[in-house]
Amino acid sequence: MTDDDLLALLDATLGETLTPAGFSAAQGGWDGVTFFAPQRAFGEQFPWLPQASPEEWQRGHSTDLTIDFDQTTGLIARIDLEGRSLPSTVYAVGAGALSAELKTAYARPLAECLPVVAEALETIFREPDPAPAEPEPAEEPYDGGPVDDYA
Repeated sequence: MTDDDLLALLDATLGETLTPAGFSAAQGGWDGVTFFAPQRAFGEQFPWLPQASPEEWQRGHSTDLTIDFDQTTGLIARIDLEGRSLPSTVYAVGAGALSAELKTAYARPLAECLPVVAEALETIFREPDPAPAEPEPAEEPYDGGPVDDYA
């Protein structure tokens, strides 16, 4: 598989999720692939992600999704979203089981791994459900008698 074939495969498999999230087409090759999204727009669109508010020294013009390949096997070695691993980001949004599945998927051929990567990306880009409001604690009616906190 050539670099161009790899980029076409990644765009075909992940583009459906990455394009609406503001990312460019894949760039690079077997030595590493990067997708770019404008950083400010990314932060506004996905405020629940840790990468939405980068540290001052990390701020730039783009948010990067990088895929590194094992140069011996051709399998995915690592996927980072703006310097944080994709499994860590998936875990941060409350999808621990998918995070673990993603880590194990790296050991599988691309045809089997990329659908799990796509699911992970869909999961982190999906706005989380609002947290349910905590119920107000029920107050016991005061009967007017003395209050003895030391009884």
